[in-house]
Amino acid sequence: MTLAADGSVDFEALAELRRQGGVCPLGSGGWLVVGHDALVEALKDVGSFRADLSFGVPDIPDELLFLSEIPEPRHGRVRRIYNAQLGPHRLAEAEPFIRALCTGLLDRLVSGHEVDLVAGYTSQIPSGVIAHVIGVPAEDADRFVAWSNDGLMLGRDAETPFLTYISHLMAVRRAMADPPDDVIGALLAAEVEGAPLSDAEIRTQIQFIVASAVDTTRKLLANLLSWLLFHPDLYRRLRVDRALVPVAVEETLRLLAPVQTVPRKCTRPTELDGVDIAPGQVVMIGIGSANRDERVFEDPDRFSLDRPNPRNHVGFGAGPHICPGASLARLEATVAMELFVDRVAELQPVPGATYEPVPTPELKLPRALRARLVPA
Repeated sequence: MTLAADGSVDFEALAELRRQGGVCPLGSGGWLVVGHDALVEALKDVGSFRADLSFGVPDIPDELLFLSEIPEPRHGRVRRIYNAQLGPHRLAEAEPFIRALCTGLLDRLVSGHEVDLVAGYTSQIPSGVIAHVIGVPAEDADRFVAWSNDGLMLGRDAETPFLTYISHLMAVRRAMADPPDDVIGALLAAEVEGAPLSDAEIRTQIQFIVASAVDTTRKLLANLLSWLLFHPDLYRRLRVDRALVPVAVEETLRLLAPVQTVPRKCTRPTELDGVDIAPGQVVMIGIGSANRDERVFEDPDRFSLDRPNPRNHVGFGAGPHICPGASLARLEATVAMELFVDRVAELQPVPGATYEPVPTPELKLPRALRARLVPA
């Protein structure tokens, strides 16, 4: 991804690349997809462009592949397990928990004093929610939050405290006569291609669920609150009209995409936007660039609550491998912001505080978001 001197994404440079074409060469010999239409085409062609999150680690065993890396047709069969646990009926069951969690956090934050919205709100919500959805006992939720905030994409099937704990939860489920209907139980009970998942596969998929759900959703929340902190006119509109909160969530996913790029590896000779791509070449999918493609979005660098089709972005990807947790992330962000604007009359910056630019590359988060919350 093209970066500015301060480490933030250089969207002006990406706009210039888009004027040259939808696919541009990278210095490493790979390609960067910057255009919206080319990106959608690439993400739909899962046979030619396979997700690769190995970051140079060779020969990862099949049972340690994250969901997005599993090739078809097995990907679709494993994905059905995700869909059953993250579908609309399960989200309806999770919403009361999300509301209670956000309410408790706001009870501690909304005091009129200076607070850190990252530590006290945006980092707590996704970790707590995914712990609940997976099936973590309430008494263990706090350490689960701490583990997820440390980052779980480091290493696969390693003897980390997190994966050791997941093995413990699996053993507890197996000893139950009537295990709960949650993500861990579903993975333990599932059969794919006539065989159960191995313990390593189950741990890997739980690691992927947690890492992707926590990192992206907390970045979404932090980016939205960062933007509103310095655009009080937009915040006032949300206070007046709660129906605009979901639109603000979508516009954040577009303008301040939590994930700016995702890596793919070409698996067979193919052409994309008139460019020949060879097997083995790395193709970086520029989500952040595509979301600002002026051929698709009018005035693309403006945060607008008046876009006619607010979901017409690729913040969650596109095609058959679109993020399976998109609905959960949307629900968390919408509930968190609806409750926030109900409780907070004004969101004020702290004089003298340092604020990092957003979005920052990859999944780096602002270390802090200092603010004063004027109670409603």
